[in-house]
Amino acid sequence: MAKESKTKSDSKPESKVYRVTPDKERNKWRVKADGADRAIGYYNTKAEAVKKAEELKNKNKNARLSIHKKDGKIQDNR
Repeated sequence: MAKESKTKSDSKPESKVYRVTPDKERNKWRVKADGADRAIGYYNTKAEAVKKAEELKNKNKNARLSIHKKDGKIQDNR
């Protein structure tokens, strides 16, 4: 009997990671999905950026959220 190979559609869906990071050039907070070329948006406050990222995460059940501090280190993973 031949061994069945798993295709990408057969395996668990990969979880998307949204990151809230500081953008020092723009002096704003950036929301970006891992692997994306462009940011989803730029926000004046960290709270606004986290709110948007939470909304995106809640729309995608497999998504995760990584919030960074001003120095770039991870503050929280949700």
